[in-house]
Amino acid sequence: MTAAERWHPTADLAGLPGMPPERSIRRHAASGRYVSRKVRGNREILESSLPRETQTALRRARGEESPRPAPRSRSDDEPLDLRLEILDAFRRWHRESALPRDRALREWASLYNAAGVSVSEEARTRYPTVSWRTVQTWHRNFDRNGTAGLADKSRHKSRHTGLSKIDAEPELRDFVEAQIRANPHHITAKNIQRALAATFRDRETPCIEAIRRWCRRWRAEHAFELSALAVPDGP
Repeated sequence: MTAAERWHPTADLAGLPGMPPERSIRRHAASGRYVSRKVRGNREILESSLPRETQTALRRARGEESPRPAPRSRSDDEPLDLRLEILDAFRRWHRESALPRDRALREWASLYNAAGVSVSEEARTRYPTVSWRTVQTWHRNFDRNGTAGLADKSRHKSRHTGLSKIDAEPELRDFVEAQIRANPHHITAKNIQRALAATFRDRETPCIEAIRRWCRRWRAEHAFELSALAVPDGP
């Protein structure tokens, strides 16, 4: 059976790379963003209509594709992570504003350029201003191709960092992801580094900056999922 013929219940897709919580998947399907059908009262999504990173995750789960991603160079990682951070800041603001996306892009870009948006010093230094069309392009490329859509194609250096080390070693990657999921709103890169050092004593522990950058990218990719885990503060 090919991807063009595979259908998946919305509940099975929630939490996969590139996918929001189930209620958002249903909403996107109803709006026509995904090809869907109803089977005995449940909605199913056609695999070939899903984001590429989601299709990749499904193929890996079936053993049809290697889980080891190609390592990226340091020069590619840096702008990609910072673009993800900026895009994530916009997406959070957009959800709260409830504005149409194009209008939200224009208003948010003006706010960002007036230093009214909180991002890291690194992101602000590299991107002191952004146009709404630039953020629109990042948003579109991320929706189509996941994080690969935000890579800086003009840079091709081959020097690697601890970021690619985490991605290249499934045990490290799964461990770090589990640490974030277990305590998504309070875990720190330092906590994760200590846990890695204690758990994988026979391996070199990634540096704190590499872990911080990896976590920033993961959080941007799973922004919808993390927002669903947010709970209001108690009295």
